[in-house]
Amino acid sequence: MEEILSSFYWLLVDSLARREDFTEITGSSTFPLKFCRHRWLENVPVSVRAQEIWIHLTLYIQIMIPDKKYTMPTSKSFKILKEAVQDLVLPAKLAAFELIAKQPEPFLTLFQSESPLIPLW
Repeated sequence: MEEILSSFYWLLVDSLARREDFTEITGSSTFPLKFCRHRWLENVPVSVRAQEIWIHLTLYIQIMIPDKKYTMPTSKSFKILKEAVQDLVLPAKLAAFELIAKQPEPFLTLFQSESPLIPLW
């Protein structure tokens, strides 16, 4: 899941041409959020956004492969996502990832606050 969510972000983040193609093909101007492997609090919105635009991503990749109008990316992130689109269970995996990431969220939120947790003596 880490590779897929990370690749989803890096595929569209630096290339304005890819973003334009994505918007033109899918009609969606919603883009993925950045995935961070060690910040679990920030990954819940990433997985929610990935679930929201997963259909658009599959459409984008399916059209990019055979179409001559668009230049198919040769990046590692596109290759990872091209393989991920073929997995029919991936939307369920994204939902499971979100569920698991939400469980420690109250605990992590409490201990990542700016207020002191131990009174100063």
